[in-house]
Amino acid sequence: MTNWTLHLPVPVEFGAGCVHKPNRYLAGARRALLVTGRHAMKAAGVTDRVCDILAEAGVEVRVFDSITSDPNYDEKREN
Repeated sequence: MTNWTLHLPVPVEFGAGCVHKPNRYLAGARRALLVTGRHAMKAAGVTDRVCDILAEAGVEVRVFDSITSDPNYDEKREN
């Protein structure tokens, strides 16, 4: 798999090892919102790893994990 970065108003980075890089984009941030799907990232331990990495950097993390596999405009938070 090739790593790549998509530059929008904020960079979006994909590829092996990217899970260990979020704090390099959050210099000075105090809070972050982690948006994931409902099951796979949590089951794989990715959600917890990212939250731990951000917490170690002093960033408060909120997780929104209610995105469906094919979300639409009307997607609503369940809780």
